[in-house]
Amino acid sequence: MRVAPHRILILPTVQSGLVLAATALADPGDLVLVEDPGYAGARAAFAGGGLRLGAMPVDADGADLAAVIPATPPRLIYVTPSTQYPTGARMALHRRMALLDHARAHNAIILEDDYDSEFVWRGGEIAALQALDDDERVIGFGTVAKSLVPGLRIAWMVVPDALVEHLRRAQRNLGLLANLHGQAALQDFLESGEYRAHLRKITRTYGQRARMLVDGLKRVLADRVQILRPDGGLQVCVPLPDAVEEAALVAALQARGFAVAGFSGYYLDHGRAGLVIGFAHANPASVAALCATLEGALPAS
Repeated sequence: MRVAPHRILILPTVQSGLVLAATALADPGDLVLVEDPGYAGARAAFAGGGLRLGAMPVDADGADLAAVIPATPPRLIYVTPSTQYPTGARMALHRRMALLDHARAHNAIILEDDYDSEFVWRGGEIAALQALDDDERVIGFGTVAKSLVPGLRIAWMVVPDALVEHLRRAQRNLGLLANLHGQAALQDFLESGEYRAHLRKITRTYGQRARMLVDGLKRVLADRVQILRPDGGLQVCVPLPDAVEEAALVAALQARGFAVAGFSGYYLDHGRAGLVIGFAHANPASVAALCATLEGALPAS
């Protein structure tokens, strides 16, 4: 993205920016379209602002706006196009253009959550949806929570010029300001070149861990379900065979110390059963232990 500095608002978290958008750009009762499955934190931010949630189904090409026919146009549309959360899918270009066309036609604002596009496991760097926007319909969000540490509490939103002053006033009124000392330290890290070197190092490491986890899961589950390596992101979604009860399996894995989540919980209503497994801290021993525990918990095929 190429933007003027005054259009960048610094916040403590992406979720605080979503709260800001829901509060300042929509009224209670307005419709916001969200990905399904998708990020529960975004849904909570919008629901807290009194907005109505509408679901956009997600497939291998990302969120599918064409599958949604709302009775009233949405005020906001929330997407994670670079790396869909939690599936890891990348939004296809024709769907990106359809989103922009819809936003232009219905005076909607697209909220593009680019929370970890540094971590791409297939293809090259991804153009932001905001970079394709000629009509100032997109607000872009980013954070260093995945590339550095969540505790740094620094995120940002890139705002259309016409909304800058309105959102700056609302940000001050809501107290959604980031720590200045942390910002200064991050600025030094960026200007030194060390941040780019850090990204190259951890991207290689996380890519190796993704392959290691997917390979291990395929050895256990390959004859039962299809497991795909994600296009990006730091988690793998694992569908479960119909005979496996998700809640019981999640409980069994968590009891052994594995921080896995049920895939169905990422849907607005009821979704496909599965597991969401993060691999940022994976190592050969933990992957082997996870796979052994998973294999022991599954019914015989």
